[in-house]
Formats: sequence, structure tokens, C-alpha cells
Amino acid sequence: MQSITNPPTADTVFFRSLREVVRQCSGKANQHDIVPVLIDLCIEYGINRGHRITKALALLEFNRQFVGKTLADGTGSDPSRHRWHRGEDGAYSVLSNITAAPKSIRADHIAVPSKKTISVH
Repeated sequence: MQSITNPPTADTVFFRSLREVVRQCSGKANQHDIVPVLIDLCIEYGINRGHRITKALALLEFNRQFVGKTLADGTGSDPSRHRWHRGEDGAYSVLSNITAAPKSIRADHIAVPSKKTISVH
């Protein structure tokens, strides 16, 4: 008898991708460099509320308080100093001009699917 397996959900694929980012950065960058990139990816994917972002990164074994502080410290409206903006509805967005991430771990060269590009059959 053939076993039936469920196809991975979009969330499963996304979290596998995040784990791969962490693996690729292991030994090359510390959590102060990696966490902002992971936050960017979460926001792009649609995980854009503070409690959801901290919970998502806690699943990757990052300290929730550290993630929350990183998010709070990097939030504002000045792209030269801030990485994220928090809207009136509480949703975070990535400011358009991100220059804070070291080139070695910028999300633009790491293949992580966004919510828009993941198809689950």
C-alpha cells in the first residue's frame, strides 16, 4: 500500500527557506546581522505584526525579546536610520531604501520565496 503524504503548505516552504538562510549565514554573521534580514523576509511574506514576527523567529530559536528589541529599534520613518515602518494598523513594512544589512547576507541574493511566488498544489 502506498503511503499518502500531504504536500507542504506555503508556510512550511517559507519556514524551510528561513532555516536555509540561517544555515547559509551560520559562521558568517551573528544574530545582530541575521535577525534584521529574517524580519525583512517575514514582513515581505506577510508575517507583519510584531507578535507574529517574534513568534516566527522564536520557532527558529531566536530569543523573542531580542527580536522584539531589534524590531523596535529599527522602526521609524527615516530610511537613513530605520529599516521598518509601523503603520497605524500595527502592520510593519520594510522601508524602501535598505542599506543597513551587510552585503554578505542581504536578502536580495538569497533565494527565499515570497508569499506571492509560492504555489501549493
